[in-house]
Amino acid sequence: MSFSDIWLYIKSDYYRYYGGDIQQLKKGGVKITLKIWKLALSPINKSFQFTFWLRLAQHKNPFYFLARLVYWHLSTKYQVHLSRHSKIGYAFKIAHFTPMVINWKTEFGDNCTVFQFCSVGSVSGGAAKFGNNVYIGPHASIVGEVNIGNNVTIGAGSVVTKDIPDNATVVGAPARIVSLEPKNYVTYYWTT
Repeated sequence: MSFSDIWLYIKSDYYRYYGGDIQQLKKGGVKITLKIWKLALSPINKSFQFTFWLRLAQHKNPFYFLARLVYWHLSTKYQVHLSRHSKIGYAFKIAHFTPMVINWKTEFGDNCTVFQFCSVGSVSGGAAKFGNNVYIGPHASIVGEVNIGNNVTIGAGSVVTKDIPDNATVVGAPARIVSLEPKNYVTYYWTT
């Protein structure tokens, strides 16, 4: 993956946090580049800061070794265990930067939002695969090799142990489907 590809992922994450003109952001420019670097180097938004360094630590690039050090430091300091080996689509957002544990084999689609104290674990070696436009509420636990569809909302405190179809909203422990109408909790959709 080239640095420009990685930078596009970072810009998509920035868009999920801050919004703005998506076309102008995709084009980039010095002003937006400096703004992103400023946010990455300061703890103004710890969630974006972590996501920025995670992206740079995932693939070889000019900042790879520095990024791995900063990523490791932030991960340890804030107890956010989201592996740099996880597959994460465009426009990933950690809504509240507090401790969470996400299995390294987890795969996220585009426009996914994860809230505080989320846990994505494994029972038999595999981990969850999330579709696009997924909202994972606070204290949710997703256990095992489950497939989560597109436009899914996982309510706060839910325990997911089975596949979830597209457009579903699930709540409870164990999670049960309460609606098959997509909710609109994901804001600032990134399109490629």
